[in-house]
Amino acid sequence: MTFPERVREYADRYWRERLRAEATAKPAPPVQPMIRWDRSLWPKRDERAGHRQIVLTEHYTSRLNVCPHPAWFYDHGDNHLGSLPAGTIQLGGVTFDVRGVVFLRRPDISGPPYRLLWEQFPMQVEGIRVGQRVRRLHVLHSIVDRLYAGYAMSHIEQQPDNALVGKYILCYADGAREELPIVVGRHVRDWWAREGEENPYAALSEGTVVWTGSNPSAKDAQATLRLYLTSYENPHPEKEVVSVDYVSAMTSAAPFLVAMTIEP
Repeated sequence: MTFPERVREYADRYWRERLRAEATAKPAPPVQPMIRWDRSLWPKRDERAGHRQIVLTEHYTSRLNVCPHPAWFYDHGDNHLGSLPAGTIQLGGVTFDVRGVVFLRRPDISGPPYRLLWEQFPMQVEGIRVGQRVRRLHVLHSIVDRLYAGYAMSHIEQQPDNALVGKYILCYADGAREELPIVVGRHVRDWWAREGEENPYAALSEGTVVWTGSNPSAKDAQATLRLYLTSYENPHPEKEVVSVDYVSAMTSAAPFLVAMTIEP
């Protein structure tokens, strides 16, 4: 077995067993993303959630109280969305089913061990089931554009405004497809906004900050967490949307999706 294969095997086994143990402990403070995603660990869907709240359960890559991305060894493992209320909640006038995170891959230049961890995350998620007509698609999402280690920012260059970092693809019953872009400065910005930084607080042309929160890592760095609501108009509302694909553009910004709601 090669060295990268041994690293991958160890990472899979270690985090799977650790997260299982932490899920039954009191309290349960998970600190890393799930490498092999155990569906039994996801919170159950709220009975109040209806057909408009799209089910993301089978696509989740981490729980809200788990650091959603691979963390450097000197990172705080508590950099997560644990302060975000779970369940059926209303944000920006839209009701969402919030229970986990769908995190997509970005390139990694730090060497084999962390590259292997990033490769555990999908470059795209296909077949998010919809099965109905859609006039408007509402998404609760953001991007991890910079990775922080305490107060230090990663050396990977931040994506500028108008950079395409991902897309949603509407897959129609007739086989047609429609791409809906995720663009920095239009729909999202980095999920961390630090005091004294101007750009993270600049207004978006097609998105709105609908939730702000914190975690110990962000608090140490005098930053806040931000999630954005983007509402996409479907150019073909008369067609049934069978499913939605969620795709990373593989820039230095890793997109992540928290919830998706449709408006018929």
